[in-house]
Amino acid sequence: MAIHVGARHHRDELDLAKLASTILETVQSPVVLWDAEGYPVLFNGAAIELFGYSVDVFAELNRNELIHPGGGGDAMRFAAANPADGEAEQHRYRSVVITQRTDVLDVDCSSVRVPLQDESSGVLTEYRDVTAQLAAERELARHERLYRGLVANTTGVVFTTGPDNRFVTANQTWLDLLGLSIKELRAKTLAELVHTDHQARTLETREERNAGRNVNSFVLPVETSGGGCVWLDLDLHSVLDDVGQLLGMQGFGHDVTDEHEERERLLEEASTDGLTGIANRRHFDEFLSQQVASAIRYGTSLSLVTLDLDRFKRLNDQYGHPAGDDVLRVVAQVLQGVARETDLVARHGGEEFALVLPQTDETGALMAAERCAEAIRAAEIQHDGQTLRVTASFGVSTFDQAMHHNSDGLLEAADRAVYAAKRAGRDTVRTAQSEAA
Repeated sequence: MAIHVGARHHRDELDLAKLASTILETVQSPVVLWDAEGYPVLFNGAAIELFGYSVDVFAELNRNELIHPGGGGDAMRFAAANPADGEAEQHRYRSVVITQRTDVLDVDCSSVRVPLQDESSGVLTEYRDVTAQLAAERELARHERLYRGLVANTTGVVFTTGPDNRFVTANQTWLDLLGLSIKELRAKTLAELVHTDHQARTLETREERNAGRNVNSFVLPVETSGGGCVWLDLDLHSVLDDVGQLLGMQGFGHDVTDEHEERERLLEEASTDGLTGIANRRHFDEFLSQQVASAIRYGTSLSLVTLDLDRFKRLNDQYGHPAGDDVLRVVAQVLQGVARETDLVARHGGEEFALVLPQTDETGALMAAERCAEAIRAAEIQHDGQTLRVTASFGVSTFDQAMHHNSDGLLEAADRAVYAAKRAGRDTVRTAQSEAA
């Protein structure tokens, strides 16, 4: 082991032995210089503390007495090797030692060969007790095996993401549901898995979470590799480091597709008119209230079209109620054909229908009502070999917060316009604003 001297000093100016002793005692790690036979030449206080012997006793010990059987192979080989054999100047290895208290310690060793005054070769070894570290690592590995076993065998979905929201780990259940490999999944984020038909609602949920509402549990529709949709009841938890920085997310969930589809079926039945298949009065009221609240909040336009079939009672009396049912079904289909995807077509009463038109002003609503009137007028309704025709009277109302206040006010205004259309001779369109003027 070479000792180097700075450029401004000379080797013969230094008491190297005294200096080496001072350095040896100053370092915090246990250090021992062993002679060729394995007896200590120099050692520091940290070595005494590690091995637990008194100075006098330790000075007489042979290194072999400290090495646990089967735990000192590397140390023995290094000590026995001849420097001419090409042994590296420094050697790092792990050993197992026994203290005076018979404690068994795992130690990391760093040894270098040192020439002694009798021209023999000694070994200077620095020890680092890693017993607690290894025990912690073994315990961590045990928990890791337990965790991986639980994750691998659970029927639920388990995954983690990194700070960039891309997947890091996933169990086989998750991969099987998606039909993806772990490599394919790691290239994606959770948002990219959301089924295209449900992305708007998912974005809404994310905004609620970011706004501080802490929405960590939700049902998420994810798209499989085959284009199908799987509904997950999902819990997301943030993983933070010691200073609160986000490391990623942990996700736990289970497949609730069957439950979701059954719930949707029941909701559809509860909100659908049994005869025509369009929205019923309950669904209409809920949707209209939501749209009014949205129009107030965001300042967007909203219009409502209501219509009443002309002389429907006479048609029922002349041809019977089955004919009337056929008429209602065809009118519902006609209205759906005219409406946009964002509109709601509902059966409001017996022969009364309504169209809720979000983000539509009076001009747009009037045009929609005229198209509906023309389509109903042109419809040919077949019943018992006869072709029936009907017309309808329409009322149009556009939401004005100062005038209508709520959804009830908007509906009342549209109904008054319908009555005005009836008085004007039926088969026509009237607006609430024009009637109010």
